[in-house]
Amino acid sequence: MNSIKVLFVHGAGQPISLSGEKKFNRDWYLNWQSRLESQFESDYPEIRDRNISLSFSPLFYGDLFEEEFKHRDEDFTKYGEALIALGWNELQQNLPGIFRRSRGIDPLSQALKWTAGMICEWVQNAELRARLRTRTAEIIAKEDPDIIVAHSLGSVICYDAFLSDVIETAEGIQNGPALIADRSFLSFGSQIGNALVRTVYGGRIHGLPTARQWFHLFNPHDKLFTAEIRLHGMDCLREGAQEEIPSQVNFHPVVVDFDNPDPLDHTAISTGEGTVGYLDDYATRQLVWPRLLNREEPTEIASTVRRLSLQASSCADHRALLIGIDEYQREDIPNLEGCVNDTFLMSALLQENHFPVENIRMLHNSRATTENINDRLEWLLDDVDEGEFRLLYFSGHGHQLESYGVGEIADRLDECLCPHDYQYSVESAILDDHIYDLYSQLPYDSHFVIILDCCHAGGMNRSNNTKVRGLSSPLDVAHRGLMWIVDGTDQKGRWVRRSIQNSKLASGEDRSQLREAERAFEIKRVPKEVRNQDYLGRSRTLRRIGRAIALRKNYGSGAEHGEPEVKRGPYLPVIIQACKEHEVASELQNSNVPNGAFSFALDRALRESVSSESSHTWEEVVNRATGELRKLGFKQTPQCLAATAQNKVSFMNLLKK
Repeated sequence: MNSIKVLFVHGAGQPISLSGEKKFNRDWYLNWQSRLESQFESDYPEIRDRNISLSFSPLFYGDLFEEEFKHRDEDFTKYGEALIALGWNELQQNLPGIFRRSRGIDPLSQALKWTAGMICEWVQNAELRARLRTRTAEIIAKEDPDIIVAHSLGSVICYDAFLSDVIETAEGIQNGPALIADRSFLSFGSQIGNALVRTVYGGRIHGLPTARQWFHLFNPHDKLFTAEIRLHGMDCLREGAQEEIPSQVNFHPVVVDFDNPDPLDHTAISTGEGTVGYLDDYATRQLVWPRLLNREEPTEIASTVRRLSLQASSCADHRALLIGIDEYQREDIPNLEGCVNDTFLMSALLQENHFPVENIRMLHNSRATTENINDRLEWLLDDVDEGEFRLLYFSGHGHQLESYGVGEIADRLDECLCPHDYQYSVESAILDDHIYDLYSQLPYDSHFVIILDCCHAGGMNRSNNTKVRGLSSPLDVAHRGLMWIVDGTDQKGRWVRRSIQNSKLASGEDRSQLREAERAFEIKRVPKEVRNQDYLGRSRTLRRIGRAIALRKNYGSGAEHGEPEVKRGPYLPVIIQACKEHEVASELQNSNVPNGAFSFALDRALRESVSSESSHTWEEVVNRATGELRKLGFKQTPQCLAATAQNKVSFMNLLKK
């Protein structure tokens, strides 16, 4: 009889025991086993017919967290920044519902400890991560499973072990990639892709090339800090693979869409009539389990396998998203004139240089809503392979929006793009925090360019009626981020932006992550003050588009504990902006046809570059555009931030290939 061994790993929310005694709570494990045994019996009778037996075993780790929590204050909101980075702002408003089923004298504290507290502790405690890797390696060596099924934080713990080259166990040194070699990994309800968790790995998630296959289940309704995982190119392939063919792809993301009465929607299995969990969702039962259980003849499941071949076109699968917004929904946001024209200017330039029109999408005015822009961004940055080119072009209003930290205090600024339905709120803006999950995992050899013809310093119509592409906040909105400072000597007061008073950023706490970014991306060396300003603005409190600053923090080095060496961080796009942070982006009337002054100058600079024989970098193109602006009488200074590899590739030379 052939045997398939399955190892279960529980997630966050599982203390040692429900009664507080020093013994493991086995209820979750027994429930999973019972449910899957009955499910497999009804769904896959061929398993019985082929004389295959299934055996199950658990991996417990709650005792390791219990040891750490002995030394922690019960008020886990003191994790502060880590909780905010996890996504606590969105979750805390639902606290009464989320914790209504909690037990104990202080149910809120206990629920928080065994959910968010566990995840924060894992991120910030390198020694704990090392002990968890040891526990994982020892159990895998003992049980020798064929399939590892890991929920929530358990999937993070397993993934961390699979990446580590050196794991100390009682039997000697174990190798993480060897632990998962020729085994299948099923992660679900997982925080692996969460921004805070990714900081442990320098902000970038890597594939598991030695694994037989890796299925990642994601429920968009799951509220326990879960996230999708988006891998591209070689990160989706088995070790030694040279090209993308079905037999070599081993990473399969699957969306399971269930919405239970449970406020978290995080459950592994059904909790009662009318509910469903990750492991018994229809997609899992019909798409995932057949492939996991059929080791001899793996079936092809088209809906779980990413695109495997390039489109048949002269420039592979290059794509462009062009957004132009002249008309805004709110009456107090001034309309513009040349933004839609700018998108046609850019489209014509692309098509003249071999860009297929079917790969160019536009959004204008009332169609350029927050929802539609986010939807098109998904299309733009989906399935990017090495050598492919993607362009995001935005022409419209930009803004600096106050963002909230611990205690709902506005302690930083976010650079944002303003959709048609912008309401001076995070929910209605396009922020870097909304899009870095899409671009930060791109292959380093791909090319993603962001061109922004807008400003973020606020603006107003000049005396000559030249329109400015930036917003100043209404006074009631601006007040969110202001504080009244009284001078102790003359008792005179003044209003200052609260974010400027943020001592952590202003004192240079983030400078180490900027130096790491420079090293990882081989950015051309310039004075450090310029480099820091490129990332965090003059105030050191600004999150800027395309920089993925939220992923560049490091919550403590674990190199001495055998953690994987972080060699390169998140992908950095080529970022081209119409002006410096404190300048304004203006409009131009050219023969009664309005355009953005920068877009008009950039178009001229690019056409001049195309007509010349030599190759040009993005910096050279932007310098030419700056010269064109000076000739037209505009003082704005376009900015370019590019990694060396992307900057060396001329814009048009790439499209001609």
